[in-house]
Amino acid sequence: MIKDFLINNSHKHASKWEVLTIEVFITIFNFFLAYVIRFGITLDFDTTNLLYQLPIITGIATLSFLLIGSHKGVVRHTGMKDAYNLFLAVTILIALTGFLMASSRLSLLPELLNIPVSIICIHYLLNIISLTTSRLIFKYCYYYVKSKLGK
Repeated sequence: MIKDFLINNSHKHASKWEVLTIEVFITIFNFFLAYVIRFGITLDFDTTNLLYQLPIITGIATLSFLLIGSHKGVVRHTGMKDAYNLFLAVTILIALTGFLMASSRLSLLPELLNIPVSIICIHYLLNIISLTTSRLIFKYCYYYVKSKLGK
């Protein structure tokens, strides 16, 4: 029954909005993970700053992914163009995050938006690696399932 379902639906692809949602959730998780890594793999940091910054990072991430259109590619056909689009979207995200941090340090924005540079850098690297890897994993899982169930 499951085999028939997967074979009959293997030609379909994930909605671009589903892909965008997954990209944003990965970005949010990576931001939390960047905090954890920055503070020595512990949860010993001021969560008030994190909770204040998460909605802003979510909005900026959504905006950057929508601007570049990284969510529009069909995941099972992921290639270098998709990796490049993810790279551009994450670079825009980090540039805007850096702008917020600089504005906060110049007292133009609230102090709670003062994100440490190390967190911004860690977040950038985590996003590049995890977003590209997740696309490739979904692509190879799709082909694996299709080849195993198509027999």
